[in-house]
Amino acid sequence: DTAAGGVGAFISSSGKKEIEYGVVDYECGFAKTGSKVDVNSVSSCNLDHRKSFISGDDNRDNQLTAWLLNRISDSSTDVIMGVFDMIDGAGHSHGFDNNDKYLEAISAADVQVGSILNVIKERAALNNEEWLVVLTSDHGGHRFLAWGKHGKKKDQDEVIPFAVALYGSEQKLAALVYPVTHMDVHPTVMHWHNIAPTRVDGRVQGLQ
Repeated sequence: DTAAGGVGAFISSSGKKEIEYGVVDYECGFAKTGSKVDVNSVSSCNLDHRKSFISGDDNRDNQLTAWLLNRISDSSTDVIMGVFDMIDGAGHSHGFDNNDKYLEAISAADVQVGSILNVIKERAALNNEEWLVVLTSDHGGHRFLAWGKHGKKKDQDEVIPFAVALYGSEQKLAALVYPVTHMDVHPTVMHWHNIAPTRVDGRVQGLQ
């Protein structure tokens, strides 16, 4: 089973900007108004388990954490993805730099990710499974006057976290080859599943 949860533009969701259409839902086709996947759908063409949260809800990352923990605890789920959104919100509101609100959001996400990793470790040990975990971001950012933006300053906006961990296995991960980008997630995960990474045009951006 596959599972994914989050908010737009990852998964179509409702919120302050009405409906934002997510890239995962776009894979299931288009309607005149956007994705064919309803924001409240619990599954889709490529997800056995789907959950959208309300953009702008200050509790959305806590809700996502609870949902991910539930999915990880279900042994039928094999591939899981979640997008934490509060860090991005804090960055846009206060700047993607050394300020209290942005650092508080990072600290909160760190605790949430820690609780998820604990459950993954428990499941890996209990079921004798191997788990590959990849953590990254879709962009960096910078301060613009009193708030934050991205996509304007090349060096700052392209700096992202990228961490890979392996649980329940004696295998050793190869060292990361820098520079690393979020585009490397696709070939890395496909390699883990012994599947050749592909794109419609036959080219893949990123390295495993």
